[in-house]
Amino acid sequence: RALQQMKQRMAETEQRVTQAEHKLPLVDVHHEWFGGIDSRANIHQQWIIGQRKLIDEQAARMSTLERLVDTQQNLLHFQSMQQIAGIHATAAGAELSVLFDIRITQIERRERGISRYVASLALALGARLPHQVAFLIDPDQPLPDQFDELRACGRIVNGIGEISKLQTISHFLQGCIFHLSETAEDLFPIQIAPFRPKIWAIFYDLVPTIFPEHYLTDSFASNRYNSLVKILPFLDKYLAISETTGSDLTRLIGIPPSRVDVIMGGIDTHRWPGDVTHIAAPLSITNNAGEIFHLSAPFWLYVGGGDFRKNIKGLIEAFGLLRKAGVSPAPQLVIACHLPTELRDALYAQAKEFALEEGRDLIITGWIDDQSLSLCYRAAFATIFPSLYEGLGLPVLESYFFGTPALASETSSLREITAPECQFDPTNAQSIAGAMLRMHQDPALSAVSLAYGQEMLKRCNWPAIADHVATLLDNDLPKQS
Repeated sequence: RALQQMKQRMAETEQRVTQAEHKLPLVDVHHEWFGGIDSRANIHQQWIIGQRKLIDEQAARMSTLERLVDTQQNLLHFQSMQQIAGIHATAAGAELSVLFDIRITQIERRERGISRYVASLALALGARLPHQVAFLIDPDQPLPDQFDELRACGRIVNGIGEISKLQTISHFLQGCIFHLSETAEDLFPIQIAPFRPKIWAIFYDLVPTIFPEHYLTDSFASNRYNSLVKILPFLDKYLAISETTGSDLTRLIGIPPSRVDVIMGGIDTHRWPGDVTHIAAPLSITNNAGEIFHLSAPFWLYVGGGDFRKNIKGLIEAFGLLRKAGVSPAPQLVIACHLPTELRDALYAQAKEFALEEGRDLIITGWIDDQSLSLCYRAAFATIFPSLYEGLGLPVLESYFFGTPALASETSSLREITAPECQFDPTNAQSIAGAMLRMHQDPALSAVSLAYGQEMLKRCNWPAIADHVATLLDNDLPKQS
């Protein structure tokens, strides 16, 4: 404002001296003066730009230092554990005694795959090795859903302060090493060191390593994740939930294949009602907000999540292409999972581009309870899983369990658990739509999927997995000569 007023006064002054003999020298002087102001403003602006650049550089250095500190703390923690434990090996003939860290089952979103996996394995392993497995929980969090069943088959260790009360620990099994709110000190408590146990961990996937541009954009998460990756060589055994995850540990982290065992995963059948026979649509389901959805046959069912690798946008595009192909009767697409409001709105907006009507052609239910989800599985024409990457793919196994055929991507672990004839390229909407169209046109494809699924369920069930893990544990104990 002051500059504008000055310019106005200058204009008036210039007008007054127009008739003066020396007007040109005065005008030149004033122009010079204003030029000096512009020059100083430009210098100040460049200084601000330089300071911002300096701040960005300092922030980048700080992020690097944070990652270094996290990594060094984790490495020092393991060195401290080794110093306390010494170098003595477990005595020959020692009894098996496993401390299984199941704190991941106590998180708020415990219905997600990893929490369910750990809970199911804990129950199966406890049944297979009664009173040889203790379960570490967090006393400050809600109890695991299966607390009473776990307590019946093994000791509950109520916090790390209770670890020292155990008589022996031959193996410490970490249920989730990449719980990013934790450090190595949280995940592998120093209290286990005097027992000198073998340290094992379950690995679900290395998705953040494969897609860092989507999963490691937050500096805290990136630092914490990368610092935890650095401690992986300190572990004694790596239990991978699929061949894909096992090979990724070798390919991306450099873990020797001899230290990796693939144990797969199963269905937590205790969640589901006893009757799993196929039912006919139409049916109605209600989500946790009380909203009612009406489904009619035939409908395609997607169960999963909404993050980038799940590829829901690619699925909607493919479904739009399927509807354009003129399948009769016209199918619905049902997406049954929790989605953020902004993503749900974006998906409905995308559907309109393909002339798909919200609530009729495309139905997004949000989170629904197990009873409603089982109804969806049992009534669906087929399930579809277009993920770009999965560590295992429990919904595919659940689909087989309910007698519903499944189509899935030809990538990652999904190619291990899906019939080759029922796979597609998830990066190509035409490929997804083509697979869906074949399922509508050829009933034999459904039979192929279900036959393949029944064979997978023989391998992917918790008693069989618990037997496998128990054998690995027993074989890891030194034998008396």
